[in-house]
Parts: sequence; C-alpha cells; structure tokens
Amino acid sequence: MKHLSQIASLLAVGLALTLGACGGGNSCDKLAAKLCDGKDEATCKKTRAWLDSEMTGPDGKKLADSEASAACGMILDDTAALEAYKAQAAVKVK
Repeated sequence: MKHLSQIASLLAVGLALTLGACGGGNSCDKLAAKLCDGKDEATCKKTRAWLDSEMTGPDGKKLADSEASAACGMILDDTAALEAYKAQAAVKVK
C-alpha cells in the first residue's frame, strides 16, 4: 500500500536528517528476507521488487539507499508495521 510506504518514507527522511548519514548494512535486505521466509526463489525476487517499489518518498520518487535502509529498519523494529508489510506482500506478490 502506498500509504505504508509514505509513512515509512517520512520516518526514514526524518531519521536520516536527525542522524545524518545512515551507516551499517542494508535493512531492506533483512526485511525482504523476513517477507520472503519460506517462499521459493521466484517469489522472493518478486517480493524484493515489490518492496523496492514501496520505498518512495511523499513525492513518489525512489528513496536514496540510506533512506530506504532506515525505513526498512524502522519497519523491522515495529511489530505492527512488519505484520502490515507481510500481509501486503502476501496480497501483492503471487
């Protein structure tokens, strides 16, 4: 859902501005793995493509890698957000 990506995007931008450059690994890889858990390789590729398409800012443009990673990290840290992304991935990726 685009509203989920907008929320994540706004949080990521805020965090990036607050913390400066985000370091560390890419949280989107970890999030994609959680969303894909137990699925076949083809579904995992589609899931990652869907997740990447969700990582847009309020203006609809793709987030920078550091911003997307920050957004994915926040989703991973929030149980409700993670469950919402799992449910949405199940609907969007078949």
